[in-house]
Amino acid sequence: MPVYVVGFEVRSGKSVEDCAGLQEAMAKLEKHRVMPWLYLVSVPFTAGALKQYLLNHMPDDDRIWISRLPPAVNLEFAYHAMGGTSAWLKKHSRIELPPAAASPHRFGFNRPRATDYRPSI
Repeated sequence: MPVYVVGFEVRSGKSVEDCAGLQEAMAKLEKHRVMPWLYLVSVPFTAGALKQYLLNHMPDDDRIWISRLPPAVNLEFAYHAMGGTSAWLKKHSRIELPPAAASPHRFGFNRPRATDYRPSI
């Protein structure tokens, strides 16, 4: 079954949790919350059908982004998200977890500091 990345922008100043209709619609889907405004959703619809379904439960001024994830093969991404994300992706055949020995921390990589990023002028 396809897996989609679904992102929301609630423009009314509320959070996604405050939108009862949207929460009811999302409750009917196989989903995992990655961040407060970002979900992984596994449904047998096209991206367009999923968009229309969710838009039916959202105010007109809110925004939505939906992208289909390809199968685990040839898929590269990195994340630091809410608990359970890796398990959800693995359950839906979208990720192969690397062995613990391959952890970036084992090779001396550290998180970048905020000062490591400087805008070019």
